[in-house]
Amino acid sequence: MYLGDDFHHNGAFRLSYGMEYSYEVEFDKTTDSDFPFPQFDLYDWYLKLGSLKKVNDMYFHNKVPTWNNFVKHPNYDEYWQARNLRPHLKDIKPAVMTVGGWFDAEDLFGALHVYQAIQESTPGAQNMLVMGPWFHGGWSRSDGDFLGNVRFGSKTSVFYRENIEFPFFSYWLKGKKNPNLPKAFVFETGANQWRQFDAWPPKSVTKKSLYFHSGGKLSFDASQRDRGRRHDGVRVRTGNLFQGSRMGRPSLRERVGGRRQPGLPAA
Repeated sequence: MYLGDDFHHNGAFRLSYGMEYSYEVEFDKTTDSDFPFPQFDLYDWYLKLGSLKKVNDMYFHNKVPTWNNFVKHPNYDEYWQARNLRPHLKDIKPAVMTVGGWFDAEDLFGALHVYQAIQESTPGAQNMLVMGPWFHGGWSRSDGDFLGNVRFGSKTSVFYRENIEFPFFSYWLKGKKNPNLPKAFVFETGANQWRQFDAWPPKSVTKKSLYFHSGGKLSFDASQRDRGRRHDGVRVRTGNLFQGSRMGRPSLRERVGGRRQPGLPAA
């Protein structure tokens, strides 16, 4: 949860998500309600909030255990290490199908790395990965044919449920016909087609570096002028990458009318 999913993304704490979710599930055990924000502009509200300490001082009053742990454990210490599932995925016996969404803001990291952990610890396991163009849980609670203004050309979630999920469980739980599913069933956005692979990442993949260039350009070609330092597989041009750009408020927030709205397009 700390390294890539949910409340921390590579250690970066998601303040609004962590605060609002923990309030919703723990502040009042008799209800399931949103935090009562006093204004519509939540970007402005969080800017004025100040330090994390003020959340308990002004609103939670130490009544939310999960929030208290967020504040008490800001680093990847023993608390978070004990909640890392991957070291325990060993000697896997049952068939496993791990499903994730390319646009899952909560748990994209987990799906890919759970699959990888099982592959490394138990190479002979019946271990399968499915990745579609979905938001969080979109494979089960949407048709999967669009995300905001982006169209995928088909009902990808319906395809998954009828042609991957149902045959998988029919075979392994009911002894029905073997669907001969691939090791990885992955939806390629842009081309809008399902791809099947016998390994993930695909064996034929070649790693390449992307380079930032002046004028807001991105290219696989690194000129001598724009050659810079390498960071996590992406070469970053040194100097002021954002010169001339304006970092303003988003014109479309994740919240509309005080409630979370899944699948909104990026503004």
